[in-house]
Amino acid sequence: MKLTGKLVLITGGSSGIGEAAAKLLASRGATVVLMARSEQNLKRVANEITEDGGTSHYFPVDLGDHKALRVLVKEVTSGIGVPDIIINSAGAGKWLSVLKRTKFNSGR
Repeated sequence: MKLTGKLVLITGGSSGIGEAAAKLLASRGATVVLMARSEQNLKRVANEITEDGGTSHYFPVDLGDHKALRVLVKEVTSGIGVPDIIINSAGAGKWLSVLKRTKFNSGR
């Protein structure tokens, strides 16, 4: 797949799989739009992409805030464009031990 000129939106783009995907896709010519809660980490990833010759934009947002997300989607689509690819890499959930998550926990 040719990525030059493609716009890729990545949620969870400030770390982990989202960060790795953003860097790889940007190195292959895609423009990446990074979204996550941590502005500091988003800025770091965006700067690293730029330093490596790629193009990126970043937007701090809590994806659970539907009002903020609607505003941001309008901003991205009107200011940058409609994404060709969307990668949903944002994590959500409660961090519990495996024993607390299973029905097999006998409470011992």
